[in-house]
Amino acid sequence: MSEPVEFSVRAISDVTPLAQQFCVGRDVVLVVSDADVDVARRALDYCNGLVAGRGKIDRVAEGRFLLEHDRSRRYRLERFYR
Repeated sequence: MSEPVEFSVRAISDVTPLAQQFCVGRDVVLVVSDADVDVARRALDYCNGLVAGRGKIDRVAEGRFLLEHDRSRRYRLERFYR
């Protein structure tokens, strides 16, 4: 497993590259400590929708969240579709 990619969000448009990396299978760290409260809330809401059914979000520090894939689910699906 590779290291998670870290993304600092200061505007809501900064979430797009984070989403692209998550969708190709990388775990990512969302950093909202430098963002406005409203931007941080919107980014976290967006990421909650992004990981729904694919993984989970864990708060790892103040203003830092790890978006992680559910690797066991992926394994179960790969076995099902063989």
